[in-house]
Amino acid sequence: MLTDKDNLLRCLHALRSEHRDLDTVISRISEHLPVDQLHLQRL
Repeated sequence: MLTDKDNLLRCLHALRSEHRDLDTVISRISEHLPVDQLHLQRL
């Protein structure tokens, strides 16, 4: 049986993973000139 702490840790892990993925996408997009600011803001 999962505890609240286990659920929170699982959620935190998922959010950190999503954040890393978004950072990677933003980094790749910003490398290409001209930078599409609207696209970056939507992410």
